[in-house]
Amino acid sequence: MELSHLRVFLEVAKYLNFSKAAEEIHLSQPAVSIKIKALEKYLNVKLFNRSQNNLELTKIGIKTKEISEKIFSEISLLEEYIQNEKVKFDNIKIYFNNTLHNELISNVILFLENSIQDKFVIDYKSLKSESEVYQKVLTNSKSIGIVSSYDYMSGIKTIPWFPQEIILYSNKRKRDIDINTIEVKDLLKMNILFPEIDSDEFEIINRRLEILGITIDDFKNRKHITSNLIESIVSQSDWMGLSVSNMYYDSDDKLLNKKRLDQFCIPFSKFLITNSNNEEMSVIRTLIELSAKQVNNFEKVISLSNNVNKIKSKDEKSIIPIKNLYRINKRKTNTESNKILNINIGVQVDTIQTSIASVVPQKLDLMNLFLDDYKSSKYNNVNPKWINHSSALPIISKLMNGDLDIGIVGDYAISYLANQEKKIANNLVLVSFVSINPEGSGSNLMLPKNSQISSLIDFKYGSRIASPYLSTAYGSLLYNLEKENLSKKINVEDCNVKQLNELDISELDAVACFTPFDYLLESKEDYQILNETISAPLSYYGVIVKRNILESHEGIVKAFIKSLIASKYWFYSTPDSIQKISNWTGVNEKIVDSILGSRKSKDCHYMHDISIREDWIDHYCSKIYIHPHENTQTNHNKNKPVIFDDLINESYDEINLFK
Repeated sequence: MELSHLRVFLEVAKYLNFSKAAEEIHLSQPAVSIKIKALEKYLNVKLFNRSQNNLELTKIGIKTKEISEKIFSEISLLEEYIQNEKVKFDNIKIYFNNTLHNELISNVILFLENSIQDKFVIDYKSLKSESEVYQKVLTNSKSIGIVSSYDYMSGIKTIPWFPQEIILYSNKRKRDIDINTIEVKDLLKMNILFPEIDSDEFEIINRRLEILGITIDDFKNRKHITSNLIESIVSQSDWMGLSVSNMYYDSDDKLLNKKRLDQFCIPFSKFLITNSNNEEMSVIRTLIELSAKQVNNFEKVISLSNNVNKIKSKDEKSIIPIKNLYRINKRKTNTESNKILNINIGVQVDTIQTSIASVVPQKLDLMNLFLDDYKSSKYNNVNPKWINHSSALPIISKLMNGDLDIGIVGDYAISYLANQEKKIANNLVLVSFVSINPEGSGSNLMLPKNSQISSLIDFKYGSRIASPYLSTAYGSLLYNLEKENLSKKINVEDCNVKQLNELDISELDAVACFTPFDYLLESKEDYQILNETISAPLSYYGVIVKRNILESHEGIVKAFIKSLIASKYWFYSTPDSIQKISNWTGVNEKIVDSILGSRKSKDCHYMHDISIREDWIDHYCSKIYIHPHENTQTNHNKNKPVIFDDLINESYDEINLFK
């Protein structure tokens, strides 16, 4: 589509007469008719209703007229500004592909004019392809390009800009559909509009559908139209619409419902590219600073919020992702190999402290999104398998014997693995944290309802306390018994988490367990919580990876870490994330909120932080960790786990949702 087509359309729409419009713009009437037909063919819509003596705009034509007038109004302002300012400042070129959306280009123009107008005169140039944009920027040191895809190219510096999301639209008058409960699978039988095939917007949506195992042909009642018209048509019909929207754009159409589906939760971005020689230019520094400022604003909102559900929608969107997660380029398959690499991941779904690293990426299929970037000459398909376990013990055992490639476990289990024989300990690597609790809280002693014990020191010699072996609660119990010189007085026995509801409390003096299992036991009439907890000074969960997987398939491990970052983004930007985690895990919503949402002083609240804190590990291994069945801390050396945290910063740098 050319701007000249829109100029002719506006003239015809103004006079509703082809002859008068042709006279005003000094074209022949056939030339005007040809341009209008070309525009209607490109948009695949009818802009005018024609009769023998009458010409009128269709509903879509009216909307097209409104949008076109805004575009030319902004272009006129731009031309006037440039004309007035050219004599004052240095000139900078802005190149873009002429297939980019008018709304996006308008936003870029307005933003750049407002941000750097005191330093540069900006000239704008539309080109036929993104390859031309790259070449122009490479040969012009005072230029900026706007592109759709992230490309590693020598001599080019890339800055993320105008982040966008895949959005579902519906008409508010369509009462039989609740847009807030819809999932992707529910759309398969609905009347739904998609962007035009071969458009950037369609490729973005289609790629994500492919990752979810859905093809475009699965949508039986679909139509494809230009994405600029989807909102307008949905607001006037019973059709749903799936399109791409700028994260900072709020439609003023009061008849539209907008919803970001969970499976499409990760934003993507257009990019500004510059010549690497521009690094010292103030315009580039300004753009980078503005990007960083938006990221920092979002971080500030998170740190000041006591309840994730209270974060306002405007602040949820203050993020600039640096990498185009929905690549337009199709995944390259290796025709020489049909091998599938299964990656077994051990998790504990019931352990809410780790849910953002387990149930969330699994439900949203986030790891596969990032595996799209992983290219292997040996395998053309990588299949992550999430395997749920009832406690840390089977995860530890499978990591040690090689049945698991990745495992998520707590502080005590991490230290336990580090203190196995060298062949085992050196084969397991800590690559990231998952969540942290600076208070170390969450472990509790559960007593029989009629127990008179009020403190650890009240237990008699030979008392029996059961706890899931190698769990965080198990480690906290050993630490507190040692601190009170009670290690030889009290017998610690193993119990499986699955057996907690079947334990005969009358045969035990107490049960040590971790939230949420203490809440579940307290809800039974047989138990009470000891007022004095058995927490440790600090607590954390982490990701353990087999060394051979890390060395041979670093890209897969990085994809897993990226999925943790993406899960954190989903959690903070989704208003009902607590409720959804509750539904997925089967754990009461109030309990989930107490662990992940609302914070109440010294409680079992865990923060999502994947950065490895080596000072915490040093302190835990040297001061807190007690070997199983050992009575003193001096019987053995305390080894620390093998740590490799290089992939954390690399993952943040590549997707930069927030850090």
